[in-house]
Amino acid sequence: MKTELSEYYGNGNGRTAKVLIETMGTEKRFYVDCYTKDMWNGIVEIHPSTEQAAEDFAEDFVLYNRSVLSE
Repeated sequence: MKTELSEYYGNGNGRTAKVLIETMGTEKRFYVDCYTKDMWNGIVEIHPSTEQAAEDFAEDFVLYNRSVLSE
């Protein structure tokens, strides 16, 4: 089960990204769930799987119109 850690909003560009964590035993995986104008764009598993990498990706997606498909 994934748990939401944080949510990012674009500056008037209709983009939203949620940082999620999935814990299985001692293993943690981080994901970014991306939306554009209320339309789901996909979920990206972050490698290496760190919370900071997921937070950075989410921020880049909402601020710089980063494409999920290019990851």
